[in-house]
Amino acid sequence: MALAGEIEAVAAKKSCTPAQVALAWGLGRSEHILTLTGTTKLDNLRSNLGAYDVHLTEAERSALNALAERVMGDRYDEWGMAGING
Repeated sequence: MALAGEIEAVAAKKSCTPAQVALAWGLGRSEHILTLTGTTKLDNLRSNLGAYDVHLTEAERSALNALAERVMGDRYDEWGMAGING
């Protein structure tokens, strides 16, 4: 939750959503990266597309990179990871 709070702080400075910050960060990692956001709601799609209008500074990118390096653990429990890893 502490990491999410730091992303929320960047979003507040940018007047956007934390999800838009995360998507903008992902998109900015390489020209060969395309974010895949699954949604069934048009409003969510519009919000996700708003990430293209979020311009992160180099300092913000560095801070978000450092946050990503602090993420630890598996996304799913042991049973879920077994389904992914085979």
